[in-house]
Amino acid sequence: MLGPHHLNEVFFDEVPAGPDAVLGEIGGGWSVIRTALAHERVGIARYARCERLLSALGAALASHWDDLPESLHTEWARALVQVRVARLLAYRTVHAQATGEVPDVLASAARIAVTQCDQSVAEVLFGAVGHEALEAKTGAPLAGAVEDHWRYAQAATVSSGTIEIQRMIVSKALLAGGRV
Repeated sequence: MLGPHHLNEVFFDEVPAGPDAVLGEIGGGWSVIRTALAHERVGIARYARCERLLSALGAALASHWDDLPESLHTEWARALVQVRVARLLAYRTVHAQATGEVPDVLASAARIAVTQCDQSVAEVLFGAVGHEALEAKTGAPLAGAVEDHWRYAQAATVSSGTIEIQRMIVSKALLAGGRV
């Protein structure tokens, strides 16, 4: 019987695998995973959804926009800047991937930026819509997308590798004299 400390471990003993069944070089599994994760981290354009939600918020509140506190206008603009920075970092990472680079650090920086813009946009949406943001029905503000986006933004810090690991990858590269 396996104990709880074995839940994340899987071992295959004496399973034949020929050279054609090996992905990458023998012993090079971490390199394969890092490359796959670098592509996965920028594979979902979350920044695009964030920008659509910010635009939809502006349109939905057009007649009441001036009634919102100035601080919310500032946060909206700040979130839009974060969204555009995340998009540019993602584009830069995809370009690096297309030219044959394996940009772990760029992918991690892009993932950090996307996670932060997800969370900033969620906060702006909640601040503007108030308690109605929790409604997920058809008549809810922005058709219930606020509640859905907020839930995703909370989980974003642990999906695609935790945000702390992404920060560690970027920090190690910067401390080693690299650049992002």
